[in-house]
Amino acid sequence: VRSMGANLSVTRPGFGLQANWSRTIRWSEDPTQRGVGSETMSGSTAFELIPGRLRLEGSARYDLVTKRLWEMRAQARYGIQCCGFSVAVNRINWTGTPDTGWHFNIELANVGSVGTSTGTDMMGGRAGLGGF
Repeated sequence: VRSMGANLSVTRPGFGLQANWSRTIRWSEDPTQRGVGSETMSGSTAFELIPGRLRLEGSARYDLVTKRLWEMRAQARYGIQCCGFSVAVNRINWTGTPDTGWHFNIELANVGSVGTSTGTDMMGGRAGLGGF
């Protein structure tokens, strides 16, 4: 198996973009066993519509061999000094059966947060309310 990939990352104040491509090729003495094993593209972006207040994030991963969108995520977050609110949608399709989930979260400064789990920020720009 041989693999190759490329990625691009752009980060500016209030904006981030990441794009990735990878491909594996099966290599064999038998020509019928040779070919593309996997080929995927993924990307994510995050930007602040209102600096320090309103942030939008999104990501996706697509399989070029099976023509399947494996996962998609979008999130909007509004934060002020005392609290933050976020809503996110995750769509996962690893097995051929898509599953979509909505998540909501409320954060209170010096108290904590409550809501459904959405994972970490894609661009790594925030830990709690410290980034805002």
